[in-house]
Amino acid sequence: MTSQKKGFINYFLFITPISIGLGNNSIIKAVRSGLVRILITVDRTLRLFELWDIVYIPDIRTNNLLSVTYIV
Repeated sequence: MTSQKKGFINYFLFITPISIGLGNNSIIKAVRSGLVRILITVDRTLRLFELWDIVYIPDIRTNNLLSVTYIV
């Protein structure tokens, strides 16, 4: 999940925003999903990674949330 539009390489808009429940019982809306490319330094080498199915949620109160379980 991310609140930053600029990282998307391609995406599709949801016809109807998708509701996501948070731990504090609040609901936020995902409005698009797509591919995000990120640069990460691994062993002092800059590497490009592609992350698929990233959802854009404008109202999330952090820049990004990443599920390690999903990635593994």
